[in-house]
Amino acid sequence: MQATNKIYFTIFISILFLFSCNYNTKKNINNLSDVTILGDTVVTMNSYDFDVDKAQYNVIKHGDIESYLNIKQYQIERAVYSDFIYYALIMSDKYHYPQAYYDVYICLFDTYDNKDELGSELKKMGIEYLKKAAELGVLCAKEDLGKMYIEGKYLKKDVEKGRVLLDKFK
Repeated sequence: MQATNKIYFTIFISILFLFSCNYNTKKNINNLSDVTILGDTVVTMNSYDFDVDKAQYNVIKHGDIESYLNIKQYQIERAVYSDFIYYALIMSDKYHYPQAYYDVYICLFDTYDNKDELGSELKKMGIEYLKKAAELGVLCAKEDLGKMYIEGKYLKKDVEKGRVLLDKFK
């Protein structure tokens, strides 16, 4: 079963990688707001040219958080979750950036209005990343996970565990 999961995961990442490689070298993002709240992180975006290729390289090779947040800002505002998840997976799995674990969950769960379309393997993957984000202290993850436990949504209902998580959120 573990080998099958790894194969599905590898195929999924490969497909995402293929779709995420079609960029111009420079994108101008001067029209973004000055301050955006992304999960638990506040990102200040001033007017400047954003070199997407350089940011992608810095994320992949160096785990650069500023480049990651720039890519996140750029792609999430355009609702391009399928491109962004690739970088979220790199930042979480390779560089263990706590917010990136939550971002993987968001990319998976916010892509589908009907969560039944997500499929059991991707749902399970999303929940695991959510749990890891909560474990690493991401407040939004604690809130989402706490609500899931209380409602018994996607997880076995555990009101006590949900309340503990929500108490940590406050």
